[in-house]
Amino acid sequence: MIIKYWFVTLSLLICSKDIFAQDGDQSFSILFYNVENLFDPYDDTLTEDDEFTAQGMRHWTSEKFIYKLNRLYKVLAVSGEWEPPDMIAMAEIENRWILEKLAKETPLMKYGYRVIHRDSPDRRGIDLAVLYRENSFDVLDDTFITVKLTENPAEYSRDIIYIKGVIHGFDTIHFFINHWPSRYRGQINSEWKRIRAAGILSEKVSEILARGQGSGLIVLGDFNDEQADNSLATHLGTRMPDTDTLENALYNLAPSKEGLRNGTHKFQGRWYLFDQFIVTGKVLRSACSCTFSILDFDFLLEEDVQYTGLKPFRTYNGYRYHGGFSDHLPVLLELKFCHPEP
Repeated sequence: MIIKYWFVTLSLLICSKDIFAQDGDQSFSILFYNVENLFDPYDDTLTEDDEFTAQGMRHWTSEKFIYKLNRLYKVLAVSGEWEPPDMIAMAEIENRWILEKLAKETPLMKYGYRVIHRDSPDRRGIDLAVLYRENSFDVLDDTFITVKLTENPAEYSRDIIYIKGVIHGFDTIHFFINHWPSRYRGQINSEWKRIRAAGILSEKVSEILARGQGSGLIVLGDFNDEQADNSLATHLGTRMPDTDTLENALYNLAPSKEGLRNGTHKFQGRWYLFDQFIVTGKVLRSACSCTFSILDFDFLLEEDVQYTGLKPFRTYNGYRYHGGFSDHLPVLLELKFCHPEP
């Protein structure tokens, strides 16, 4: 099943009459999915990927890799209900070879996805990557923003991907795709890393917003923090959608924890909503509908024997191969831009 969280108030669902003009209504969907350690089975001498080889601790083989790739295709194929999303952003991908294999050697090939990827300085070699459909999105620019956490010794996190493009011939949209540092060693001890990533992102966002006249901007990813945590609420300056929508303000589309059945990641019996979409007010005011969804298909979940309820059906439990999909659930943003009435 798909649980959809409808949260945008009626005043935000009215199309703007001065931008995104088009002869017919158009929709655009963006999926984000942390796919949990999608490594190829080969050793890369430049990164710490030894455990994901046939001889490594996880005994990662070509058969397991192909099986996971096909499972990932299944998720992407059904996530858009009728057809896959216009843009797919993924975290924890090892390299471009995997992306090309996914886009060109699975049934996704018929949709003409193009790849945006660069090897990041992450020590394990896991990166962010984007697939996009050329018939619905024209890329004008893509760059990779280095996230340097410390100077001496130098410590890096995953790059932030910045993409500038045009949706269906509409106005220009700016995307920032993120995978912030994990909570390894605990939330408090690692919080400074996510605050550092938030600061770097905030500078880049501010550069775009300073140009004036409102900017269509979408920030997405696995933030390893929730919407009320300091990195997002204070240092990035996000807020919840309301009726007084400001074009350059950042609105977090993740629903509040109240009444939330699950999140996107479960740890020691608690659900966390780490995977989120954040948009500027201009996007909310321009779209006649804007829907955030956590995709909790039955096949992506399994029984949580230890803590009760359900949990993501993941690839590994510790170092034991489990054969599932990922330790995260994917999230989807669906935008519909309507042609104004004459």
